[in-house]
This record gives sequence, structure tokens and C-alpha cells, in this order.
Amino acid sequence: MSKSKFINGEISWLSFNDRVLQEAYDETTPLIERIRFLSIYSSNMDEFFRVRVAALTRYSKSDLLYHDEKPKKVLSEINKLAKRYQTDIENTFYNELLPRLAQNHIHIVNQQEINEEQGIFIRQYFKDNIQYDLSPVLIDKLEVPLQLKDTAIYFVISMSKANDKKNKAHAILEIPRNHSRFVSLPGNGVDKYIILLDDIIRYCLNDLFFMFGYDQYQAHTIKITRDAELNLDTGLSVSLIESISNSLKERKKGEPVRFTYDKEMPDKILAFILKKLRYTPPNIIPGGRYHNLRDFMKFPNVGGPELEYAPTPPIHRADCNLSKSYFDLIDRKDYLISVPYQSFDHLLYFLREAAIDPHVTTIKMTLYRLADRSRVINALKNAARNGKKVTVLVELKARFDEASNIRWTYELEEAGVRVLNGIQSFKVHSKICLVTRKAKNGQEKRYAMLGTGNYNENTGKLYGDYHYFTSSRQITGELAELFSQLEKNCLTGNFRNILVSPLNFRKKMISLIDKEISNAKKNIPSYITMKMNSLTDEEIILKLYEAGKAGVKIRLIVRGMCRLIAGKEKLSENITAISIVDKFLEHARVYIFSNGGKEQIFLSSADIMPRNIDNRVEVTFPVTDEESRQTIRDMIDIQWKDNIKARILDEKLSNNFRKKQNDEEPDIRSQFATYNYFKDKNNIQP
Repeated sequence: MSKSKFINGEISWLSFNDRVLQEAYDETTPLIERIRFLSIYSSNMDEFFRVRVAALTRYSKSDLLYHDEKPKKVLSEINKLAKRYQTDIENTFYNELLPRLAQNHIHIVNQQEINEEQGIFIRQYFKDNIQYDLSPVLIDKLEVPLQLKDTAIYFVISMSKANDKKNKAHAILEIPRNHSRFVSLPGNGVDKYIILLDDIIRYCLNDLFFMFGYDQYQAHTIKITRDAELNLDTGLSVSLIESISNSLKERKKGEPVRFTYDKEMPDKILAFILKKLRYTPPNIIPGGRYHNLRDFMKFPNVGGPELEYAPTPPIHRADCNLSKSYFDLIDRKDYLISVPYQSFDHLLYFLREAAIDPHVTTIKMTLYRLADRSRVINALKNAARNGKKVTVLVELKARFDEASNIRWTYELEEAGVRVLNGIQSFKVHSKICLVTRKAKNGQEKRYAMLGTGNYNENTGKLYGDYHYFTSSRQITGELAELFSQLEKNCLTGNFRNILVSPLNFRKKMISLIDKEISNAKKNIPSYITMKMNSLTDEEIILKLYEAGKAGVKIRLIVRGMCRLIAGKEKLSENITAISIVDKFLEHARVYIFSNGGKEQIFLSSADIMPRNIDNRVEVTFPVTDEESRQTIRDMIDIQWKDNIKARILDEKLSNNFRKKQNDEEPDIRSQFATYNYFKDKNNIQP
């Protein structure tokens, strides 16, 4: 197997995050949104090091290869790219965004740039709000290794006296997370002034350490990123909840995989703190004055509304009247909801009705990630109180949501819900809900709600996903069988209409691609369109190459990692791939096959990745309602024509924007065009 047929997954992921960073560079992106894209980039990098780099680091300690490559070589390339991107992000923040904020009368000031009135305000704010939440540790005589929390930011503080250079001391101080990172200062007229919590503390260091008599202070920021892998105890004497709870405590002490520091920190102090940490390179990355730019997601817009994206309030389907019974509506036809363009409320109304309808007998549902104040959970608890038999599978192993899902487990159980906590050896990542209801004739009828994304009303405002409502016996019958198997903690197959990972997804996908290959060789028009978050599975990539060589036209829309090389001579000339990064996060998974003129359209919770295909329980389902199918086609066509926010995916990872082919071609920004598409369908006037 030639390595030249695949792009390295980790490097491809960094290229994806570079597309996020491009939005921060883009002058056509509203200013506050550019700052938020910096925040998304920073948050993504934290998770990348905590998960992917951590896994590579573990591999590097053995003789094993990682996707046919030497882990140390990949780690070296990651470190080099991470340093380059860090330079890019700092240049963007300090040389572009701060001056642009100033042009809009918004000034981010540090402790050396404030006036007397602001200084008085800061000292009082520090005394009233901050000082008692600070716990400095003197470290000069510290003999045990210094322990820093994962992704928290710290000051390394150097203290001295102007008339006594030999009398020095050092302390470490965590910047508290329970306060806003941004504080508005008194200003004059139209100018607005914002100071970071970091600089408030810098300004008041003398108030914190006054008892030592020092008069000179320096504070430089550092941050440790740790391995986030959970080491679960699978012994029979320990429950999964206990095992995860114990492992979450240990995660805080995971092996360091990255150390970032203020590049203005003197070399002697850097060496001193590394010695105290007993940290070993290679991932030591110089940064700027401020770390954890992910906090800038909450940067306050103290300017005008033009500094943010114009509001796009979610649309309610005109033909899906929220004052009527959802069960009556679904009896007549299937419904497709496309969030965030259409309202997530449709899902909540369905669950609310199921919770109180006296004819509903059972509700079964899988949950992976939920909103902090989940109305989905409220509906399920209400259903149990109304005497419904409610069974919910809460996936406890959902990375970084483990603690929240443990909390939801206890809440649901207290309300009388039967809670399942996953299936042995697999994460349950499917997005499925099945409601059983007695019809007027006394017979039971099932209704399903299946999705490509989480049942999370918060992300439903930002993530592009599909949710499909159906009473199809073929689909609901097989979902009932799947839930039965999940309740028995086993998977045994026997699914013909839905695809279930890890049982039949891979085999069916390869079969569908093979059929396109066969048709192409018979000169029957053939095509494949796929949209997903990530495309990394080598077997399916090789099969797509084979299809392209046979003459199958293949279109790929891949937001994140893409190990397939598109448009390469003698390999993938019939394959074109793009990625769209814009206001909303493209999250839907769509798989379309020509099928000899009888087009098949599938929606899925699964990306084309080994973990989704082989190690998770995923559900991929056919869309049979013609109106819903046409909506999906229309949306894909709009996205494919994007010439504003679509990037071309190629072997060089150049992330070049797709440009108009000629002057007659209209400007198409797919997310804005899609919103207008749904407004037009609903006859909503601007």
C-alpha cells in the first residue's frame, strides 16, 4: 500500500484548523467574529494536543507504527507546524485585529496603558472581586514537582527589589476561571476600554505580595496541555460510572504533551520553571502575552451590530404547524428539519408531545452530548412522570462530556427513567429516538426521530445537521430491534434498511460504491456525492479511487480531516473535494449514490473513519420522502456552487479558496444562500 495515496491524518487536521484561522484573517468577516474564530482555533488546538498528539506520543514510546508512519517523525512535523501557526495567530491578533478594534473605538489595554481613573477602578475591582480567589505558591524552595492543571493558565512571577538585585523570589499563580476574562473600564466619549483579567492581576501584584517588601514584579504566562485519555478499570467489581469518575480525576494528572509560554520570558526563568515542572521537550511552544485565546469566544461586543454576523433567526416549517399533533403530521408524511436554518424547536415539540400524550406508551432514545440546561432531558423526565416507559442510553464515554453525562444519568434515574450506559467495547454515537403509541384502532404504531447531530438545543443553533421524522415500518421496526439489542448489551446484525456500525456500514458502503463502478463500466451514468466531517478510512478511500478510475464522478464536501488526495493525475482525476468553513459549523453526513437512475440518499451520524465504522454504534438511514430528498439535493448543490467560503482540498493542503470561473457566475456564499432558500420555501419576506 503506497503512502503517496494518503495524506497524513494529523497533518490534514492541522490543515483544517488552518482553514478556521483563515476566517480570522479574512477582512470580509465581521471584526468580532474574526476574534471568535481565533478562539475556535485555540480551542481546537487544545483538543488536538490532548487527544491526537497524546496518542502519537504514547505510540512514540514503543516500536509501533502509527498509520504506517514513525510517530516521532509526525510529532516533529506537528511541532514545526504548531509553531508556525502560533506565529500566524499572534500576528493576526496583535497586528491586525487590535488596530481594527481601535479604529472602531474599542481598545484592549494592558496595565501599563491605563490612566489614573482606570487604575483606581482596577484596584477596587481587584479588592472586591479577585484577590481572595488567588492562591500563589512560592516555588524557589519547592522540592516536589510543580503540578499544573490541564489547559489552565498560570503566571510565573518574579519579584525583586530595585536596590537589592540578589534578593529575588518566584511564585506560580493560577489565573482563576470563575471570573470573566474581560472587564470594561471607565472611558471617555465613544471610546470603549477593555482590560483582561490577566492584566488586572499584573497591575495589583504588589497588593498580593505586599508583605515581602518587593517593589519590582514581572509576570509571564505559561500553560500545560495534558493527555486526556481515560484509563478505565474494566474489572467486574467496578461500575462504568465509578470507573469513569475515578479516571476523570486521574486525567488532571495526565502526561504533559505541550508547554506554551510567553516568548518574552527570560531564558533563565524558562529553564527554571521547566526544571520545577520536570518537563521534557519536544512540544515547547513560544507564544504571546495572552494564552487560552479560546476565552475570546466571549469577547464582548461593545461596538455596533455591524461587528457581528447579521442575525439569522431559525425558521419554523410552515407546513409543520406547532399547534397540531406531530403524530398526525408524521402519519401523513415524513419530515426533514435542517438546523440551524430551521428551528430545533421542532424536535422539542415532538418530545414534549410524546411526554404528555396519553396514547404514548414508550420512548427510547440515545444521548451523546447535551446542552447544559437540556430541555431534552426535561421532556424525558416529564414523560417518566406521566407513566411512560422511558429508556435512555446515555453514552458515558463521550469525550470531555463524561462528567455531564454522569450527572444526567443520575437525574434521569431519579425521575424514573431506565438508563443504559453504553455497550461493551463500543461508543454509542447514533442519534435515534423511537416512540411507541397506540393508534385509534388499538394497535401500536412507532414513530422515529433520527439525526446526523446531537440532541442539543445549543449546538442546534450553530451546527448544520439534519433530523428526520418518519413512521416508516421498515425503519422503525429495525430501530426497535436495535434498541432491543442495545438493552441486551449485544449487537447481532439482521438489519436490511438501516446501516448500523459496526455491523454492516462498511460492507454496504463498499457494495454501493462497487455498484457505481459496475454501472460506469457499462456506460450507465454513475456518480457519488458524500458530505462529512472527516474522511480517513483507507479501505473506503481506495475504493473511491477505484470508482474514480472507472469513470464515476465523485464530489466530496469534507469539513475536517481528508486523507484522500483529490484531483491527482492517474489516481483521482474524477474526484473533486471542497471544504466549507463559515458562520455555522458544517456537521451533517450525507451519502448519495446514482444507483443506475434510482438514486439512493442516506443520512448518518457516522463519518468515514475507522472509529465510526468499526468502534462505534452508528445509524445510517435512507431518506425515502421525495420532498426531503429534494431538499437535501438542493442544499448539496448550493454548497457545491459556493465560491466565497469553499476551499479546494488538494495534495498540497494549500486551502485555496474556490474562485468564480467567469464574471457571469454569481457570488454564492452557501450558508447565506441556504438560509434564503428556506425563507423562500416558507414565503418569508425580508
